[in-house]
Amino acid sequence: MKALSKALAIACALSFLATTDLEAARPPVRRAARPVPQRPAPRVKAAAVTKARGRLTRSAASVATPAIAAPAPTPTVAPAADLAPAIARRILDLTNQQRASAGLAAVAWSDRLAAAAQGDAVDLAARGIVEHVVDGVTPFDRAAAVGYPAAAIGENLFREFPVAPDLALADAVVAAWMDSPDHRANILDAEFTELGVGATLAPSSGDLRDLFAVQLFGRPLP
Repeated sequence: MKALSKALAIACALSFLATTDLEAARPPVRRAARPVPQRPAPRVKAAAVTKARGRLTRSAASVATPAIAAPAPTPTVAPAADLAPAIARRILDLTNQQRASAGLAAVAWSDRLAAAAQGDAVDLAARGIVEHVVDGVTPFDRAAAVGYPAAAIGENLFREFPVAPDLALADAVVAAWMDSPDHRANILDAEFTELGVGATLAPSSGDLRDLFAVQLFGRPLP
């Protein structure tokens, strides 16, 4: 895991719509569906970390096979489907630890933002991409689709593969985000009051998985 953390620390960051007015970011054909004029235009802040597929090597010593070999112990690793929600919640806890260290209030878990983030993580994994805008749909659109009335939205994305499913992946994800100025800015933005996290461990090779994680920060309209 130390090697993974070191690799993630140098992952490249992609910024999109940082402190950009949403009106300029939304596709022109969707402007008719904007919120009522008297409401303040939401701001969208987004950043992504992606790491190219690394080389996986394995080594094993050549030993003689004994006449009677004891069975290998069965690994006590949680199934990937069960581990992904735990990774998402762990990311929330680690995010609030970082905010507390900076003297900021904790962000509250939002089921609606989490639903949007999880749907986005699954969609990105299916497409094999890391993009904030997919088919013209922005982070604000995804929040609106689950009924979240946003005054401000921020999104962090992460992809790493192949990896062995482990809850400690959450620590490596947050560490990589904190090492990137754009991601760190979202995590430590006092304007955000709520957070939803999505995570998926898509099948890769054997027991390895492709990890996609999405942080969707928000502040609801009053």
